[in-house]
Amino acid sequence: MQEMQQLQQSLEPGDVVMTTSGMRATVVDASYEETVDLEIADGVVTTWVRAAVREKVNPVAPAEEPVEETEKDDSANGSPRT
Repeated sequence: MQEMQQLQQSLEPGDVVMTTSGMRATVVDASYEETVDLEIADGVVTTWVRAAVREKVNPVAPAEEPVEETEKDDSANGSPRT
């Protein structure tokens, strides 16, 4: 229980968290003692009691863009490129 309280008190803007109800959100304001403001969708900020935050989670990295294949230059092998 002490670990949970320490986690909830250590929240700061930018942290990605999971609430006890399973909502994933980003902390946007943690300056209040009892509550924390969470962004649950772009531009949608809601206020939660700190006790509703269950854990910090790692943010999902944006998907890597596929690498485009370029045409091989076969001129080094003696074959002109067409």
